[in-house]
Amino acid sequence: MISSTGKGLTLVVECQNRLDHNHMAFAGWFSLHKYLPDCDLLLMCRRNPCAHQLYLWTSRVGVKLFYFSSKYEVGDSVQSNRLVDADQKIVFLDHPYFAACRLIRNQEKLDFSNLDEDIDTAFVQYRTGIGKFVPSQWINRQDAPFNRASERFAVSDSNANELKVLRMWEQSQPIFESVK
Repeated sequence: MISSTGKGLTLVVECQNRLDHNHMAFAGWFSLHKYLPDCDLLLMCRRNPCAHQLYLWTSRVGVKLFYFSSKYEVGDSVQSNRLVDADQKIVFLDHPYFAACRLIRNQEKLDFSNLDEDIDTAFVQYRTGIGKFVPSQWINRQDAPFNRASERFAVSDSNANELKVLRMWEQSQPIFESVK
């Protein structure tokens, strides 16, 4: 059984060795740390050449990081390498564009709603962006989009979840700077 704070839940997130995935995985961890502090996060990073050292923050905040070569390794590796306790509920996400928005309610289905759906949910995903934030414009940028995120990316019709994610980004900025 999963508690309201995420105990009993492991989120396995597939990432690539890219700057934007590094930034968004951190933002996702920050949201979990804030709303679901007992939820475990496991990052599965595809092995690709990269000019930067990424995901250094994971060891500093206690996030498990595992590198893989092929898509087929992800599910098998999680189970066979005992990266997750056997009694954990495992949820896989194939991208790091996610956020936790609140505590988990009893018997709640653990779906990732699209951020543009203005519904009360524990998890959201935002692969296509948030307001004026367009992920494809941040792929090779070394700076993270967290600083003054509400001011820079919110639009007049931003819903509650969008504003919550942008505010979390702002709150995460000083922590990201200290652990990156």
